Amino acid sequence: HRDLHSFPTRRSSDLREAYLEGLNAGLADEDGVESAFEVVTDINEQVRSGQWVGDCFIYTNVTNRLNYLVGDQTYTIANFDEGKYLLGYLQRDSRVYLADKDVGVVSFRIPIALLEYETLVLRGDVEGAQNILPDVPPDQMNKVARFLDGQDYKELALEVATDPEHRFELALSLKNLSVA
Repeated sequence: HRDLHSFPTRRSSDLREAYLEGLNAGLADEDGVESAFEVVTDINEQVRSGQWVGDCFIYTNVTNRLNYLVGDQTYTIANFDEGKYLLGYLQRDSRVYLADKDVGVVSFRIPIALLEYETLVLRGDVEGAQNILPDVPPDQMNKVARFLDGQDYKELALEVATDPEHRFELALSLKNLSVA
């Protein structure tokens, strides 16, 4: 088990260079080279298994949840009665695959475009995120709307929300009575 904050959060060329320099200087230990890690956020959680998908970390934890971390935000995909282990993410299927101790396999759909969109929004690149929005599957728009609402982009959330109740709440909060 590793604390989540001890995983690298970006794989930029600067961090790769810092790793190689530290390795050549004999600064590497069993955890790697400290200067090659950049901590973005600190979350008190124990990871059972995980995988980086771009700038997103998909993981299972010891409380039997499948989560993903984008920027400093954690989202739960599923809860389980027993521990599951991440087998991997297949981008061509947009699915994450997990197995239990009896090798029973389950999968969950997580579109890569959704992860990229959320990453760009959290970085403050809303314009870049809007360019990716057409690639996000239509059935994920309510999830996008809830995400945008949580990030206080209520106008954008109202534009993409399809759930009538959520649209109503957003319209009221924006004092847009004609839409409400």
